Amino acid sequence: MRSSKRLRARLRADDGGVVVFVAICTVALLGLIGIILEGGGKMRATERADAFAMEAARAVGQALDPAGAVTGTRVRADPAAATAYLSSAGVSGRGSASADGRKLTVTSTTPTSPTSPRSCPWGSGGSGVLMMPQPVTSSEDSAACPCAGRAPACSSGS
Repeated sequence: MRSSKRLRARLRADDGGVVVFVAICTVALLGLIGIILEGGGKMRATERADAFAMEAARAVGQALDPAGAVTGTRVRADPAAATAYLSSAGVSGRGSASADGRKLTVTSTTPTSPTSPRSCPWGSGGSGVLMMPQPVTSSEDSAACPCAGRAPACSSGS
């Protein structure tokens, strides 16, 4: 009997120890869940910014004059068109062209969460690049081109 009283007294000294452990683990788990959710939001925002930047670069490429692009006479990227596309989509960003106008780089920034822009104030950035075609200038170039002698709109697979 005496040993059971000692055992009970010793076990009573640990009352509430599990509650403290569970409280600490709960706080850590909630913090971890918050970090995971914010990281996922950041990744989605980066993907969204990349998609808008690539769409803006594609829109500039589709606005080129095909006849001028094939001959190489009117192949200049217009960064203003990319910036206009981004602003029409409601995304902040800008386009910049290289000195020769054959490379267009578009950068865009979106908030981490479209529904709650305050969740992560720094937002996420993305970029897209459009490389202009090189003109066919010699017979060697035209022999290597799979579209030689065909209409400018042909593709190498047809």
